[in-house]
Amino acid sequence: MCLIASFLYAFSSNFIFQTKNIDPSYLATITLLLATFIVFPLIFFEEGIDLDHPVNVLGSIGLLGFLCTGLAYMGFVTLIKRTGPVRASTVVLNRSINRNDVGKYLFK
Repeated sequence: MCLIASFLYAFSSNFIFQTKNIDPSYLATITLLLATFIVFPLIFFEEGIDLDHPVNVLGSIGLLGFLCTGLAYMGFVTLIKRTGPVRASTVVLNRSINRNDVGKYLFK
């Protein structure tokens, strides 16, 4: 399953880079919504949804899942569109690049 996910991740980076006329935030939103609809039915094969938690726990899960992941993916898609899939992937893996290098490409 991890190999399939890695392959699809690389495929999507190349696909995102080739779509020149589509807004990156639109691509990221559609990708995350589609993934949510595909994975959501799999919850019921496991234990199901347990909403018997305090409100602050559910709020934290919601913020982490929707806000943080969504914003990070939108930034990554924008970075792919501006620099290309290979350069964007190496920026994520290379720890020696400082914040100014990433910001230069992300916030043009």
